[in-house]
Amino acid sequence: MKNKYSLVLLLAAFCCMNVQCNKDEKTELEKLPPISTYGANTFGCLVNGDAWPMNAVSGVLFYDFSYFDGMTVLSYEINDNNGVIKEGINIVSKRMVKKGFYEIGYDNNGEFFSAKFDNERYVSGYKKNIDLGRKAIVNILRLDTIQGIISGTFSFSLFNEKGTKEIHITNGRFDYNY
Repeated sequence: MKNKYSLVLLLAAFCCMNVQCNKDEKTELEKLPPISTYGANTFGCLVNGDAWPMNAVSGVLFYDFSYFDGMTVLSYEINDNNGVIKEGINIVSKRMVKKGFYEIGYDNNGEFFSAKFDNERYVSGYKKNIDLGRKAIVNILRLDTIQGIISGTFSFSLFNEKGTKEIHITNGRFDYNY
């Protein structure tokens, strides 16, 4: 009887030798750049729970993080070689003038937010998004007009034009010299 238990324990020990913890695997959130405020030129967010952009980006990167006379543009896009947006996120507002939280909606004066993924466009001006009062939440952590640094966090959800598909942008962060 003792040999039977010893054999089972020995077999279990051999099986456990092949079990390993892979400490190199990161969560999707851990794949994003850290939130910073010193002009690190970083951008990242979760798109429906997946880290974006990934390090191996194929296409032409375009970004515009700018502030001029109250007009704030936060734009990060991956374009094809012809300049057509393959994937991207845009937030534009005339109200983000200092540190703090902002709700960015859609108006006819140029304030909007949008995303494009998987050949679908999601724009705050689409009817269902307007009807639902969709807003982007932006927290400007630093807006330094002397050193030209804008940094913060953001999140939003939008429907496509037909109102049939929804996208969730969460844990967004940016830190750029403009």
